[in-house]
Amino acid sequence: MYDFLLQTFIMASLAVMIYLIAKTIPRVSELATTSEKKGFLESFFKKIPWHKIDFFLESMGEKMLRKLKVFLLRIDNVVSKRLNKFRTADNEKANFKPDIFGGEKEVENKSENNTIKE
Repeated sequence: MYDFLLQTFIMASLAVMIYLIAKTIPRVSELATTSEKKGFLESFFKKIPWHKIDFFLESMGEKMLRKLKVFLLRIDNVVSKRLNKFRTADNEKANFKPDIFGGEKEVENKSENNTIKE
């Protein structure tokens, strides 16, 4: 029962606060006056051609991204070539199996489950 009364009191308080805020909003906008006197910074910023600066920055950003893309593709090609060299070197090493014991070497063929003597 106490929870219900507490929640009701909180909701009623919130409703009163919203009502008071809604009532005072029109007065605040009427009190705000606009000054006709412009400051130095405001007049300075209005003289700057923002659309030209925006166009310049956009075009430079696009050029830089294209150059970055080409650079990354070149790096990718270099890395791919190095990996292919390592693969071929690994394949050559995998095909060469030294006979460390000097005897016959048995290689097991896993696909046919046969042993081959060399």
